[in-house]
Amino acid sequence: MIICLGPVCVPLWPVLFLALKPLWNLLPEGAKERLRSFWDTYLYRPFFEPLLDRLPPTVRGFLFYGMPSASTKPDNSKASEHQTMKGFVGTKGEDAMYAADGSASDHGSDSTNATSSSTCITSREAALKLITSGKIDRDSSGVFYPSDDSEFETLQAAATTLQTPLFVDFTASWCAPCQKLKPIFQELSSSAKKKAASSDDPSALFCVVDVDELDGVALEHGVSTLPSFRCFGGKVEKLSKSPTPDILKAFVADNID
Repeated sequence: MIICLGPVCVPLWPVLFLALKPLWNLLPEGAKERLRSFWDTYLYRPFFEPLLDRLPPTVRGFLFYGMPSASTKPDNSKASEHQTMKGFVGTKGEDAMYAADGSASDHGSDSTNATSSSTCITSREAALKLITSGKIDRDSSGVFYPSDDSEFETLQAAATTLQTPLFVDFTASWCAPCQKLKPIFQELSSSAKKKAASSDDPSALFCVVDVDELDGVALEHGVSTLPSFRCFGGKVEKLSKSPTPDILKAFVADNID
């Protein structure tokens, strides 16, 4: 359950739990245990859990934020996705990896082996080659659209090497306030690109993370409300207020020297 209040979409469960907590505290422990058992045995597991298992982890965590039994589920397959990707592994059927010197080398069709043997992006040339290679989708305003966790982590590594801030717009297609801020984010990216010495020497990098597609990234960075903006490598990591066009512009300006 979510509700969009003005510019922010938030889950309703925490509010509901906060309102009911005084009543819950008045119940004896025996009654609490019986209610928990009834919920898990007769409601959650037979009816809700099969439906929730179909949801992406981020959507599940967002809808049931504050309700641990429903907000997460064990998923060992995600473990490898949270490992830091220090090199760049080609996507879309390509298995090229950018080494520290910026060169591309073929590691065959086993992307897992390529990932494990990838090297850090330690040179500026390699980072510049990465962001201009077209391997990560980028629109005309300069905003990147990583398609998976590895591409996002690689973009982070490039920004770190370039010593430039990376602005991230955590969004979703169903979030109306997010869509209203999308053109503002693109405008800021375009402006930063024009102010740079050249398109190959960015003063800042901008990327969009769809929480439905890159759920691991959103979970890792504790995204629980939308819209949500982060800055990696800047002075201010995240907004402390509900984002508006003016607040977003000020946030970017504060992080770009």
